[in-house]
Amino acid sequence: MKDPDAILPERALERLAALCARAEYCEDDIRRKLNAMLMPDNDSDRIVAALRRDGYIDDARYCRAFANEKWELNHWGKTRIRTELRYRHLMEDDIDHALAEIDMEEYRKELGKLLRAKVRTIKAESLQERYQKLLRYAASRGFEPEVTRDVIEADPEL
Repeated sequence: MKDPDAILPERALERLAALCARAEYCEDDIRRKLNAMLMPDNDSDRIVAALRRDGYIDDARYCRAFANEKWELNHWGKTRIRTELRYRHLMEDDIDHALAEIDMEEYRKELGKLLRAKVRTIKAESLQERYQKLLRYAASRGFEPEVTRDVIEADPEL
């Protein structure tokens, strides 16, 4: 007996193509949506293959768009962006290429701005305690410890 909540594969393909035309999605996102539609695995595979063939899904393009968006809008560090992309089961090469597109000079400047804003709110009894709190804050935003150390040591305000 057919599940009354399941939709036809052709209708699912139409819906997902329209969705992908409006925003970037990776294969993992699409598969989750297909699972929510109760689509059988063999139909899901065909739908994903059709979306990929027609250019609606491109994981490398998704990685670049995701990394750029999270960097430009949310000011996430590379570690956090990498973690989120890995969560979506994307290829390491695609992730590496996307992260390489982030300008390191701008990356360091933005980290410096974030740390200067944070240092005004930190209550610390010693320079070492302030330093540790800044490192933890940067790590929570997804910035690498070595880059954070370099920025702190280069900025006299920190």
